[in-house]
Amino acid sequence: MTWRAVLLGLLLAAVVSAAAYFNDYVIGQKWFIGFHLPVVVMGLALPLAQLINPLLHKLKPGLALRSSEMAVALGLMLIACAMPVSSFWRYFSTVTTLPARQALTQPGWQAIEAMSYVPGGPDRLAAGHVRDWPGMIALMREVDDQPRDDEDVTAAIAWSLYQHADGAGQRAWSLATRDSADPEPNQRTIETLRRAINSALSDEDFAASPPLNALRDAALEKLNITGEPDAWQTVRVNRRVLAAALPEMVLPPPAGSGAMMDGGRSNSPVVDRLVRGDDDGDVLGVNAVPWGSVWPTLRVWGGVALLVALATLCLMAIVHPQWSQRELLTYPIAQFVTEATRREPGSVFPKVCRANLFWIGFIVAFGWLLIRGLHCWFPDYVPDVMTELNFNPLKEIA
Repeated sequence: MTWRAVLLGLLLAAVVSAAAYFNDYVIGQKWFIGFHLPVVVMGLALPLAQLINPLLHKLKPGLALRSSEMAVALGLMLIACAMPVSSFWRYFSTVTTLPARQALTQPGWQAIEAMSYVPGGPDRLAAGHVRDWPGMIALMREVDDQPRDDEDVTAAIAWSLYQHADGAGQRAWSLATRDSADPEPNQRTIETLRRAINSALSDEDFAASPPLNALRDAALEKLNITGEPDAWQTVRVNRRVLAAALPEMVLPPPAGSGAMMDGGRSNSPVVDRLVRGDDDGDVLGVNAVPWGSVWPTLRVWGGVALLVALATLCLMAIVHPQWSQRELLTYPIAQFVTEATRREPGSVFPKVCRANLFWIGFIVAFGWLLIRGLHCWFPDYVPDVMTELNFNPLKEIA
């Protein structure tokens, strides 16, 4: 491995990434990288080995790439194919935006507040976020009719949970605290009280009482919210006030952010723009992507992808000696490059250039694709050629 092989590989990797975007999203051709053996990489290996490299050898033998250098350059191209379009970016926006929208149509997800368990997701309270439901119910039995003006944070939060819940929530609290004989609430009671708490957390005056003001200010500062919070931010702030006021009973929201686009908002304008495209419904251009909102999510999942790639390289370093030295197994992709670039001593062109069978296969495949391309441009003059076999009529016989 040499520096020129590495630099050439990095340059080709950048070309692949740029060409993939242009091919797939600008001119709308077939996927540039559609499978694990990209034609663009293997197709480049042949002219590089059989045309460009021999010309460099003619000019000056030292300019020609050795087989190992060519393998390094093409290997870096293959590694780059793991990120653009089909392997990562093609699904990135879909995977990080659709769960929040699907939650709106999934009753099972809504029943357990599944999205609230995702780091950086909605801050609505889920049943698993409450450590002590019996203790919560016992606390609510002592709720006064008026808010406390002293420093009793526990009493103030209990009052807010009751007074700022909707009518159904207040009835749920009354029914749950009326009977003290049952120390362990059942699942139905827990779900009813959880909905009551979430209705209270949606109220902008939830933390308006003096004992909770300091907790609210701390939450606003931590979330970097300036000005009056909107409905989404109100839930986030109140959720942290609740966890800070009752640390022994209520868990804070899952730490971290970026797992879902724009915090998992189902009505997010950022998500809507990524899903729907531009004003004409087309794919967003590079300058039209809201990078400020996309970057936190891209940082998380892009980092995960890089770590997976690093782990794969480490795994290869471990298993390579067993495969190549003990079991004598070959790597098909690497073997293709090796065969395409192998030269006999003193020969300018690779050995495969002298194989008649190779040229027969190349001419047939190239001619077939050439006719198809000419037919697309000149359908009245160039006939089409068959590219697939239709066995659907056999279904009627079966």
